[in-house]
Amino acid sequence: MKNSNEITYELLKLFFRNDSLTLEEIQQHFSFRSIADALDVLESSHFVKREGERYQLHPNVPELVLEMINAYERMPKKLCSDIGIV
Repeated sequence: MKNSNEITYELLKLFFRNDSLTLEEIQQHFSFRSIADALDVLESSHFVKREGERYQLHPNVPELVLEMINAYERMPKKLCSDIGIV
């Protein structure tokens, strides 16, 4: 089972690859409980907005977030674990 940081990271990656997603489309990647928690976090942090039945990245999510995700993917997992970001 993934922790909340991993779920949030995976969810952000999913949104960066798609313009918008329905809850059903998102659930294909996560268990319902995990995704509900992650969406709550992302909505409250203003990364994701909901319009009707679709979720999408908020228009003013900084490019820095995408750069952080790309940098994280290139880091050795042991290093990430050692510094507490996984």
